[in-house]
Amino acid sequence: MVLKEAGEFIPDYHADKVAYLSSLGNAFQARFERLGEILDIEGAIVAFKQAIELTPDGYAGKSSQLHNLGAAFQLRYGHSQNTIDLDSALSAFQRASLLSSGEPHVQLEAAIRWSKLCSTPALALQAYTRFFELNPQAVWLGKTAKHGYAELRRAIGAAAGTAISAGNLPLAVDWLDEGHSIIWEQTLLLHSPLDALHDNHPQIAKELEIVTQALQNAGTSNKNEFLDSEIKEETVEEEAQKHRRLASPLSFLPLHAAGIYGLAERNINVSDFVVSSYTTTLSALIGSFPKLKQHQAKIPTVLIVSQPNTPGLTPLPGTVEEAKVIQKYISNTHTCHLNHDAATAKAVMHEMSKYDFIHFACHGIQDIQDPFDSAFALYDRRLRLKALISLPLNNVQLAVLSACQTATRDQNLPEEAVLLAAGMLAVGYPSVIATLWSIGEKDAPLFADKLYANLLGHNDNFGEQKQKMSPAYALHEATKNLRKEVGETNFVKWVPFIHLGGA
Repeated sequence: MVLKEAGEFIPDYHADKVAYLSSLGNAFQARFERLGEILDIEGAIVAFKQAIELTPDGYAGKSSQLHNLGAAFQLRYGHSQNTIDLDSALSAFQRASLLSSGEPHVQLEAAIRWSKLCSTPALALQAYTRFFELNPQAVWLGKTAKHGYAELRRAIGAAAGTAISAGNLPLAVDWLDEGHSIIWEQTLLLHSPLDALHDNHPQIAKELEIVTQALQNAGTSNKNEFLDSEIKEETVEEEAQKHRRLASPLSFLPLHAAGIYGLAERNINVSDFVVSSYTTTLSALIGSFPKLKQHQAKIPTVLIVSQPNTPGLTPLPGTVEEAKVIQKYISNTHTCHLNHDAATAKAVMHEMSKYDFIHFACHGIQDIQDPFDSAFALYDRRLRLKALISLPLNNVQLAVLSACQTATRDQNLPEEAVLLAAGMLAVGYPSVIATLWSIGEKDAPLFADKLYANLLGHNDNFGEQKQKMSPAYALHEATKNLRKEVGETNFVKWVPFIHLGGA
């Protein structure tokens, strides 16, 4: 083999020796994957070991070499079923992830693979602790949010499941909360400036990515891809997945509608006792309260965006009536209505920061692969969440999303609230009202009438002025009224309305 012979003639002190050994190891490993010859994977292990021995501590590329070695040992274990190989793979992944200097995304992957090989939940906790330490570093300029999104979510769920298996319930809650904030918060902080730079100065953005990659690699020129081998015995990872499978169905349930219906003598439901509200993360909930309290005394202003006939999509004629009922409760000086061709993406973005409330009566489109590509379908184009990140939405209070698909979940990632509603919380709205599925054309105006009567205050049948309610309480009362109008067991009509964020 040319690489093997070339490597034998290169002295250990030569600058390219490590690169040659890494390439040799990758070649051996690739041939093993194709032909299954045990001598090839053994050759890969020898080459990777030599590369590690020649690499000084503190060199960023060492994490990749250790990761390579761990992957090779894991592949050999799949062939040999020798637990020594399994232990060696675990040790290599552990070392790769714990290095003080390394490539963050490689170290993150090493931590995930380390966690999967641990024999007990207690041992896996250390691996997941390192996983959460590395996460902020791994979200770096030049990587988009969709890269590794699903894998990160699975790792977060597995980490929480492992904490539960270890009997550490507070840690499970902490990790779920921290994990659910990773993509939203880190991409908001890091990716939005690069996205804007790409739009305005693509060449400079490209150069910045090159520099970032160079700094992160710290002289490493090799990029390697690794393949997982299947481990037949039950691991901590599999045990954690059991907890996730048990909990996952609950994340799809509209718990706010739980109850006993249709039996007059036993009719009882959750709304008789509590006002329901959901949150994507605990930090989002805690952060919402100060913003809501700042504006309790003032008369709120409302931006209404309606699309009765969006080009290329199903007409929504009821959205015009929906806008009219909202305007009954607020003066012209406190509202702005952008309808049909006036509701362009540019116009909406220009007005959003000026108003306390925004009401979207339009189609909503969700992108599971890249949450920040989720969008509201406006007259001229889609208004994507990524476009809202840079807006100064510091003083907004409430987003009402009377649209399709605004709060639906991906069944493959049930532990994460991947939804337009969560995105509106992330970009600055402390309180969001959304729908779990498409709502009826006649129901939307009826619901909006009672919702805004409660939000903005109104006179009752006796002429008495009713006080304004907070969003969650206003939704609660509006849903209760809709339930009476359409029938308590007509669940599809009143169940979809939910509140997220500060109550």
